Amino acid sequence: MTEKVRLEVLTTPSNGDGVRRQIEKTIETNRTHFDFIMKQVPHMESAIQNLQGGHGDLLAMSAHQWKDLSHEGLTVVGVLPRREPTWVLVSEDKPEYLQSKAIVVCDSVLLRRQMRRLRSDLTLMDSHSFAESIAKGEAYAALAPEDRPHWLEELRQEEVLDGYIVARGVHAELKFKARRHTLGLQRENPERTHFIPPPLHGFSLLVARNGFPSASVQMMCDNGAYIAHRMEVAFLASIPEALHPITGIFVEQRKIAAILREANRSHDEQTLEG
Repeated sequence: MTEKVRLEVLTTPSNGDGVRRQIEKTIETNRTHFDFIMKQVPHMESAIQNLQGGHGDLLAMSAHQWKDLSHEGLTVVGVLPRREPTWVLVSEDKPEYLQSKAIVVCDSVLLRRQMRRLRSDLTLMDSHSFAESIAKGEAYAALAPEDRPHWLEELRQEEVLDGYIVARGVHAELKFKARRHTLGLQRENPERTHFIPPPLHGFSLLVARNGFPSASVQMMCDNGAYIAHRMEVAFLASIPEALHPITGIFVEQRKIAAILREANRSHDEQTLEG
């Protein structure tokens, strides 16, 4: 009988990005192939320090954490299958059916612009402006970032606002079961308004120290997601930082047959002729 590879995986509390939940599912699915030991640390900064210091083998983090935090001596050894990167509208009604002047809160400039293209009659604002408009600016400022979506949901249930737009992982962390509507790419319905998500969403990166045998964990990873992550990082780096808040990027690896089927469905003659 082949001895299972022992891996100590460092984990951190959920950050509302879906990474914690995905790595837990990945570990459970692959226990027959690996001897996993999970070790929780308080936050991502201490997890990185533990990994750099030789305490642990792997650490799962979001693409935004990898981009924003110092990671000297570490490398991305793989990317888990990409989670759905599109954002959601939390509301009783679909965006097309919201009443005129409905109040919708969204902290993404990109998503506000795209929603305004669909419904120019909505009252769209960021959460800080909304809090100020209802004289709760100080109460909002005192909230921890992870508590603000729960605060918005409570106000939505009290009908102080009609809806709010958040990343899918944030919705999954809500204390209440709230109805959501995907602001999707609409590949199969090109006549509908499509929403391109902000870059780097939906990625769970497996990070290890330089020299880690990455081949040993490839059965858990997805090469298409790895390529998509590298391309989105490269595209974003080529765009002036001032434009990042209004930049939407979504890269995926697709088979030629799927591309041609979609071109046929949308009557994309340029793709078909190419």
